[in-house]
Amino acid sequence: MIGGPFDLLGGVQKAKPQSEGGHDVGAQAALLASVQDVMKQLLIGEGRDGRREARMTLDESLMPGVTVALYEDAGAWVTDVMCSHVDSYQTLARAVFDLARQMSLALSRDAHWRITLDAEDANDAVTVEAYASCT
Repeated sequence: MIGGPFDLLGGVQKAKPQSEGGHDVGAQAALLASVQDVMKQLLIGEGRDGRREARMTLDESLMPGVTVALYEDAGAWVTDVMCSHVDSYQTLARAVFDLARQMSLALSRDAHWRITLDAEDANDAVTVEAYASCT
């Protein structure tokens, strides 16, 4: 079992949690630096089917060929991961059930993770999914 989603990337330092109501500028700066280190690109706006989503492309040196879309659907948070590299797909696919469970627990919401290994022919794409209920 992994400790959290960033543990998959290895070596990324997590910011220490700040106390409720406090403003720890150092922790906020460390968190922002970690996010910037793992992301190559971040887009927020209209995604497929006209829904609002955040789409991130992870840095190639950490996990090559990975794009993540995060959106809400029918009351659940959905994480749609597209992988163009088989190694990245295998790493994420092995952890899909833990990732869904951790997200559900962290957000107190249902979570659905879908990880797809992209292929030139859409019929050859491979997908693994996991759903975790917050109840």
